[in-house]
Amino acid sequence: MALFTNHKQNLAVAARTLGLTHAESHTLRGEHEGIPVGVRLWSQRSDDSTNYYTTVDAGHPVPLRMSLSVTRQNALGRLFRSALGTEGLPTGHPEFDTQFLVRSLDPRRAAVLLAEPTVRDAILGVLRARRNQLTVSDVSSSITVGSWYSDVEELRAMLNSTYSVADAVRNARSRVPLSDMERSAGEALQGAAAALGLPYDRAQLEVAGPRGRQHAAVRAVYHPAGNWTTEFEVRFPESLNVGLRLLPQGGFWSSVGEFFGTQDIEVGHPTFDAKFKVKGKPEDKVAELLAGDVAERILKLHAVAKQLVVGDEGVRAIAAGLMDDAPSLTRSLEVVDGLAGAISQRAWGGPTAPYR
Repeated sequence: MALFTNHKQNLAVAARTLGLTHAESHTLRGEHEGIPVGVRLWSQRSDDSTNYYTTVDAGHPVPLRMSLSVTRQNALGRLFRSALGTEGLPTGHPEFDTQFLVRSLDPRRAAVLLAEPTVRDAILGVLRARRNQLTVSDVSSSITVGSWYSDVEELRAMLNSTYSVADAVRNARSRVPLSDMERSAGEALQGAAAALGLPYDRAQLEVAGPRGRQHAAVRAVYHPAGNWTTEFEVRFPESLNVGLRLLPQGGFWSSVGEFFGTQDIEVGHPTFDAKFKVKGKPEDKVAELLAGDVAERILKLHAVAKQLVVGDEGVRAIAAGLMDDAPSLTRSLEVVDGLAGAISQRAWGGPTAPYR
């Protein structure tokens, strides 16, 4: 990292030049022809020293959902893995297999993707451009280098490299067959979409749209470890603007809060107050929003959800695993929608959904 370089100022210049948004002090974000791109300057402590890195990424508009990892490998790494019998997935293309280590929990579908000449050529092209630190995952193509870089032309070159790979992956994505889980999720979501009267996005495995004054969504989410979750989200008509946060009593952050004597709003429901630490301002308004029937709804949903978030923008519940039957998806979204609707009614009054 160059001494005395004003990286914030350089990034502001880079944002204007490259058509990106200077979102945070050391972050750039934007989109080019439907592909999200970004730059992040970050640091990491290691013992008594601090290491600095620059990551440039281009997102994959449709996740690959195969736990893919394509990383650069050197001769020593190849020798070490060969000796241990831990070699990666071969693609059958000598130059590519020599230069890159491929891993995936779905080798058949990964092989289909990497059999596409445009994808392999784009990845090898990054290497020929002397960008050795490329990583291709389910959700993005990225380059991470040591030190902070904020020079416009340096960032432009790295963005062009990652974008070319992400673009090739996007164009090849439709030729990668669906996994059994994707197919099962799609069929259930399509049925839920019909029952709810909402649009279905096949590529994103999501059903989403307006329900009354609120916006509701249900989606199937694949995680890099190979597991799935099902997410239900309902957004309020507008922000509550009270800084609402619910933390489980006895959790880590709750314990930290107790140590420092931080805020815990009681809503007058003994079971709820024993279960959650509530934060927000003004306290009387927050208590009014959550009291009575709303507290009951939150308790019931919390009992069955893997994770529940109730905040200023809406309600989000996450179920472990893939919920692959339409009636269950429909009922679950209606429960989340009902909770969000009850809070909306307290906040703004009047009906907020076609059912209540």
